[in-house]
Amino acid sequence: MRILVLFALLVPVGFAQESESLERWQYFQELPVATEGRASIELDRDVLGGARSDHADLRLYDAARREIPYALRVRRKVHSTEIVEAKQLDLGIRDGRTQVTLDLGDYEGVHNEIEVDLAGQNFRRQVEVQGSDDSLGWATLTDDGLVFRFASAGRSVDQRVVAYPDSRYRYLRVLVSPDPSADGMPPALREARVRLRVETAGVERFYPSTYPMREPTRQDDRPASRFSFPVHSGAIPVHGLQLDLGQAPFSRPYRLLSGAGDEAREIASGTLTSKDEGSVSVTLHFEEAFVKELELVVTDDRNPPLDIYSAQPIGAARHLLFEAGGLSYPLRLYYGNPDAANPNYDYDKRIPAVLEEAPPPLLLEPRRLNPNYRPPELPVTERAPWLIYVVLGAAALALLWLLRGVIRDASAGA
Repeated sequence: MRILVLFALLVPVGFAQESESLERWQYFQELPVATEGRASIELDRDVLGGARSDHADLRLYDAARREIPYALRVRRKVHSTEIVEAKQLDLGIRDGRTQVTLDLGDYEGVHNEIEVDLAGQNFRRQVEVQGSDDSLGWATLTDDGLVFRFASAGRSVDQRVVAYPDSRYRYLRVLVSPDPSADGMPPALREARVRLRVETAGVERFYPSTYPMREPTRQDDRPASRFSFPVHSGAIPVHGLQLDLGQAPFSRPYRLLSGAGDEAREIASGTLTSKDEGSVSVTLHFEEAFVKELELVVTDDRNPPLDIYSAQPIGAARHLLFEAGGLSYPLRLYYGNPDAANPNYDYDKRIPAVLEEAPPPLLLEPRRLNPNYRPPELPVTERAPWLIYVVLGAAALALLWLLRGVIRDASAGA
């Protein structure tokens, strides 16, 4: 019994989180500026190129070696949609069109879309949306909305949303015209839903320009030009490339590749076009990719090669938010540990997933090597490759010894 009591006194009720050794983090950058309240750090190219692509190895410490919880937000442009509750007042036919009236009740916010679910297949129908404060006088919000649904060869397309200018009208009236080529009567309306579409502006960062050299090549056995754009020594996330060109107007097929040579993979393709005269700026947009180098292949055919004066990669800003009160400066942001576990801070749950605003971002000092960094220990096979031959040799000798014994026993039996 005494032993159990002593054990209970020695074992803590809750285990404290074990502090991480920073020997596995290869780099750090400092933030020398003191501030109060919620603060934001913008990750620069060095952090993005040196950290893991999921950023799970980021660790923020103050000068007293206290770990600082943070929330990381990627400032992409985001579109979101909310359903606005509305009561259906009537549904019928008016002047050869299907009509429904909706009452938004006590809702005082903005709405700007209507989702119309219609019966039928292979149609294209015109939609008019009207608004009213009292359901007596009506104002037209849009009269050229289109909804359609087509299916062919196992594929289908279904457009059922009509947008209109931001409105606060309590009542909405939706009128759907029949498709003259597909409908013999006004279409059946299954449901109409009011929506609010919100666009949160992103924060883009233009990385330093590069000045490419042209290399003649062939694309699909046609004369072409290859332009290479180094981005960073480490792969960083980009979703656009702004090109400054001459010799407009032009219209040329292009392929945009991440990497070069055998490791190159296509991330965008299409037609590089400008109708303006003289020098122009053209921006290529594509799904975000982590790249060290971009390669643009332009098919020239019998046209003179394009002059590309410069190229500027574009990426979504990444902001790291934290509470700055009571910290010791300078702060250090560590990164460059491929084996680090995601910290999953509780603080991250308290910050909105999509930021409409953030504190003005603070800038980090240049990258520095962690003087305490210890690289992961190599496997024995890499530290002592000769050991493989020793083991194989020993195994071969053992087999020979066993085989010798089998042969001897067989000879004795004979």
